[in-house]
Amino acid sequence: EMDQRLHAELMCVSGQTSEGEALDPSMPPPLCHALLGCSHRLHQLRQTLKRVSSAAGALDRFLAKIREANAGIQAALVPLDHWQNGDGTTRARGRHSGLLSIRQSVRKAGEEAGSVDGLLEVAGMALTMEGAAATCRDTVAALSQRLDKADLELAGRGIGSGQKQEEEEELSLKGEGPDMQKAQRRREEEESSGHRRKGQVEGKEGEEKRSPGQRRMALLAVLREIQRAVEQQGLKEPTLTAVQHRMRALADLEGRLAALRSELQSLETADCLAAQTTPSPKSGRATQELETLWEETHRAITERLGHCGGLTELLKRSQMVRGRLSSTLQRAERTISEQASYMGKDNLQRLLIKVHSTKAELSGLGEEVEEMRGICKQLQSQLRQIPDCPDTPFESEADTLMDNWLDVTERTDTHLDNLRMGLDLWDGLLQLGGEVESWTGHKMACLVQSHPFHSEQEVTAMQDEIQVQEESMGRFHRRASEIQVLLQSKEPPLELQVIETQMRKKMEQVKELFSDLGDVYRHLVVAKGQVAAKMAECHSSLQGIQDSLDTLSAADGPKLLTQIQELSAQLQTWGKQAEGLLEELHLMTSVASPQSLQSLAADGVRLHELVCAARQRLSEMRVQAQRDIKALHSLQEECAHLQEWLQAAVLKVEKGEELSRLQEDVVEHSKHTEALSRRITSLHGSTLKHSPLLKESEKLLERYHSLRTHLLSSKENQSSLTSHTQAFQTLAQDTQAWVRVLQQQADSLATGAPCTHSQAEQRLQAAQVRTCLRVYSKLRLGDIWWWCRYPLIAHKTIHLPRANHKKRKLPEIKVTDFTFKHETFVSCYLCCVWQSVLSAKAEGESRMEELKEAGQRLAHRPGLGESLKLDVMQTVSYTEVQWGAILQSADQHHRWVNE
Repeated sequence: EMDQRLHAELMCVSGQTSEGEALDPSMPPPLCHALLGCSHRLHQLRQTLKRVSSAAGALDRFLAKIREANAGIQAALVPLDHWQNGDGTTRARGRHSGLLSIRQSVRKAGEEAGSVDGLLEVAGMALTMEGAAATCRDTVAALSQRLDKADLELAGRGIGSGQKQEEEEELSLKGEGPDMQKAQRRREEEESSGHRRKGQVEGKEGEEKRSPGQRRMALLAVLREIQRAVEQQGLKEPTLTAVQHRMRALADLEGRLAALRSELQSLETADCLAAQTTPSPKSGRATQELETLWEETHRAITERLGHCGGLTELLKRSQMVRGRLSSTLQRAERTISEQASYMGKDNLQRLLIKVHSTKAELSGLGEEVEEMRGICKQLQSQLRQIPDCPDTPFESEADTLMDNWLDVTERTDTHLDNLRMGLDLWDGLLQLGGEVESWTGHKMACLVQSHPFHSEQEVTAMQDEIQVQEESMGRFHRRASEIQVLLQSKEPPLELQVIETQMRKKMEQVKELFSDLGDVYRHLVVAKGQVAAKMAECHSSLQGIQDSLDTLSAADGPKLLTQIQELSAQLQTWGKQAEGLLEELHLMTSVASPQSLQSLAADGVRLHELVCAARQRLSEMRVQAQRDIKALHSLQEECAHLQEWLQAAVLKVEKGEELSRLQEDVVEHSKHTEALSRRITSLHGSTLKHSPLLKESEKLLERYHSLRTHLLSSKENQSSLTSHTQAFQTLAQDTQAWVRVLQQQADSLATGAPCTHSQAEQRLQAAQVRTCLRVYSKLRLGDIWWWCRYPLIAHKTIHLPRANHKKRKLPEIKVTDFTFKHETFVSCYLCCVWQSVLSAKAEGESRMEELKEAGQRLAHRPGLGESLKLDVMQTVSYTEVQWGAILQSADQHHRWVNE
């Protein structure tokens, strides 16, 4: 149904109705091009539909075979109890015979899978299996795996491999055609090879009668024979038949190799049993070598079968693509070689559509040509890998086919361009002839009227038009000759010759009539010249007055009113002159035709309208001037009020008084300033736009906006400044607190120093301490600290407490010559503590630097008052002085204690 609809649409587009009637030959070129494109698209759709239909039919047949085979496998896997007829052996043989038949059907389906995949690919269709992209080959492979699993399952139920081989041979002999011949050849090969294959599939009873060594030797001989046969399997000629013959031979070898798998497994089982009783590494290695040889041979057969499958697919694709290319090229050559005895426009259009369709087909062959070249390169590359395969020029054939395609395409393009150019020229000539004929008819009708010309420009334009039409007739003749060359005819088409003769005849009549009427017109021109000149002068003056009114402007009101009065006097003078000219024109209409005075009458009407318009404009300008003067006075009063407020506000800002109040006032004045700005803008487009008051008002608005911006930004800066000031104060308080803690420690140490002894006693005690420290220079620092902390008692043995609260006995000190005092050890203790105060110098310097940088940043912020700046700097200086005093005091005490 869809093909019929496409065919009907194609017939309509190609210029044929359902009854075979031709379309209108006077079809416009754009519509013709659109029809050509539609025709090409419909051809493509029909081809696509054919490919899709063919692919769908092949896929249905293929899937029917797959479903039938799948059903057979499911039926074969039904338990034996469900089979009601015959004994167990007969039922098993019947199932296995069914599986062999299914395997043969699957093999045929595998041979068809490549062609079905090719058709699907050409049709742009794809298959999915379990949600993933798949091909027909994948379906056959999955079904083959399921069939192998069914064979294994049946073998596990008691069906031997020898029985399976015999039934397969029996089924092959019952077939017809190539299958029966293949079985016969296989039987002949088995008989000629000394019944080696028969010995391998005899069954388990015959195998047990021979020793394992003999079985290994026999199996090794058969495997090597199959391996040699696989390696020697070549290709006599690069044809599809030869490749299929090679695939059948490899399939036979694969079947023979598969039959040996049970023997190999039997040997492996025997080796395992023997290894349990009497271990022998030699037998295990021999079986492993057989396993390796079997795997290599199977791999070689699989690779060669895959190679042959790829070659088969490539050869089929090559034949299919070559056939399509050749048929298309032959049709194209026949199309461009067609020649019509009489070439009319209708025949030219039909031929153009046909050639355009052929060109579209040739353009669509680019991918197929590239595909053909790729296929030939793959064939050439894969055939070189097969032994004894003669060299074939696939690539040269592809190059020749591509050259032929390029040549035919080029000739088709040239022929199509000639036909398209000829049709375009033909359409252009018909249009040109119609234009010339229409022009001559129209001009003849105009010239026969009385007084056809009303201006010199019309006469000149008529002369130019006649010259243009004569050039068009010359161009018509040249284009007709070009069409003759493109169509390769002996003379121009008769239709074009008749059109050219009629055009020339009518053109001569127009030229003769124009010559007579041109003289009549020139006499009328002289009479109208004087009136036209006066009207022009009056029109120019009135236009100047109106332009002056449009551009009227002054600096103040009195000057503006004076200018309006002067323009009113000029308008009255020229208005009287215009009325006199209109009276003269009315008198001329009594002696001349209205058509000849049409331009002057139009000028008179325009002159009268211009006078009325100027008077109306003058009246409007007077009203506008009064309104602008009032607006200017109002603007002056508002500016004076705004200026007074600005002066007061600026003084408050400079003094820093009532800033929040000013911020509220400036927001309230924004509405008044916006209205003032709109009034200034309106006065800029008025008659008083040059008034100095407008510039002063604009400057006043700028001052207001500057003040408003300053006040609003000051408000925002004040909040930010407050947050930074609080942060600085917090930092200063923390730093001063830390300094006060150090100061309190230093003060407490200073007050705890010995103050009850004289300077001499203190120095003597210090000397005693140094003497004692030299004696006990080997003591630990912790011992010295505890020694300094607790007063010593004048006895021979000194016990020093430690951190773990255990007493340690120190060396004996003789104190017969001097006595230690409590203040001396306090001085040693103060030395250690002052040293700890000095160790905090780095932290203090860091804190001082941070406080100093924060103070500098705060002091440089805009909007900070002088008093606040002074407070910030004083805070930093005071903290630095405190920190310096602590450092100096600690340094002095430390040096004093050391002395």
